[in-house]
Amino acid sequence: MRTRSISKRSVLALLCVILTGVATAYAAEYEISGTVETIELGPIYLSIYDAAGFDDEEPILSLVIDAEDAADGTAEFSFTGLDAGVYAIRVFQDLNGNEFVDIGRFGPAEPTGFYATPPILQRPPHFDEVAFELNGDIGDIVIELR
Repeated sequence: MRTRSISKRSVLALLCVILTGVATAYAAEYEISGTVETIELGPIYLSIYDAAGFDDEEPILSLVIDAEDAADGTAEFSFTGLDAGVYAIRVFQDLNGNEFVDIGRFGPAEPTGFYATPPILQRPPHFDEVAFELNGDIGDIVIELR
């Protein structure tokens, strides 16, 4: 009976293939979905941020819901392909069509909201005040614009 030996290089290559498959299995992508509630009429802008992009308003993902899709006071949304991590969702409704939230004397002049409700302050919230941890799909959340 003849035996064959396997080279170290072959074993290492096989091990790399196995470990790559295991790492891919653990690199899950998650979804966040829910509804935005509003009483105004206008497009709704949703953005999801990590800590690095929150203060500079550089979102990881953004989407716009047309005014007609929210005419009944609610609009559904979904963010997909997100890695596990800590995020914040910021939402505003653009009532005058200029594509950014207007700031008045005492804060936002247009309806705004967050997934995690911030404390009532005389300043915009900090990331850690509205952040949440994502380690699985999150569905059926409701963001109320005020």
